[in-house]
Amino acid sequence: MSETTSPAATSHSYADWGAIFAGAVVAGGASLVLTTFAGALGLSSVSVGKDGGVSTFGLIVTGLFTAVSVAAVYLLGGYIAGRMRRGVGDAHA
Repeated sequence: MSETTSPAATSHSYADWGAIFAGAVVAGGASLVLTTFAGALGLSSVSVGKDGGVSTFGLIVTGLFTAVSVAAVYLLGGYIAGRMRRGVGDAHA
């Protein structure tokens, strides 16, 4: 005897939580790696002296690296989540 399933019993939603969590984990790991790399380059070094020990050029480089790395991490996490999701044809409204 073969079983038939109704479409409502096998339908999935548009949100694929496994893919979302995988993208978040990858983004978190990449953020950790880039933060460690920035620390190794000395971009997180700040002195507590009178002038702060940071030049204007150092602040600009640190700000640019932070902005680029944050954007890259978000793009990577979104890309991973998008590639791992189910096809749209497998979901229902």
